[in-house]
Amino acid sequence: MIDKPIEVLSIGERIKKLRYEKGYTQQEIADKLQVSQATVAGWERGTSKPSVKVNNRLAELFGVTIEYLYRDWDDVLIINDTTIVKPYNELERWQDQFEDDVEEEVHSLVALYNSLNSEGKRRVRELMFDLRQIPRYQSATHRAQISEGES
Repeated sequence: MIDKPIEVLSIGERIKKLRYEKGYTQQEIADKLQVSQATVAGWERGTSKPSVKVNNRLAELFGVTIEYLYRDWDDVLIINDTTIVKPYNELERWQDQFEDDVEEEVHSLVALYNSLNSEGKRRVRELMFDLRQIPRYQSATHRAQISEGES
C-alpha cells in the first residue's frame, strides 16, 4: 500500500532535492564541481543538464548512482522513500512505435486478405494452418503452448 504520494522528479528537481537534503547552497555545489553557480541554477530550473563528466562527480557528491541522476531518464518515482527509476519516455516511445508497426502490419495483411476472392481466402486459411504445423514456422509462444500441452 502506498501511504505517501508518488513524486515524479526531473533531473533538475532531483539535483535540487539532493542539494537541500545535504544542506548545500548552489554556490557550494558549483565550487565542489568547478562550475558556476549559474550553471547549477540552470540544472535546477531545467534549462540545462549536467554533462556526463559532471554526472560522475554529482553522483559521488550526493552518494547516489548516475542512473538516479540522469542516463536520459526524465522521471523517477519515489514511493515510500524507495527510489524507482523508470525510463518512461523511452518505454512510451518504444511502445508507441511497436503499436504503430503492429497496427500497420495487421492492416496490410487484412487488406491483402480482403483483396482475395472466397477461393483465395480459403487457400490462405489452409496454408496458415499447414504452416502452423511446421516447427520452423512456429512462434516461440506457440511452441511453448505445444510443449505445455504435451507435459
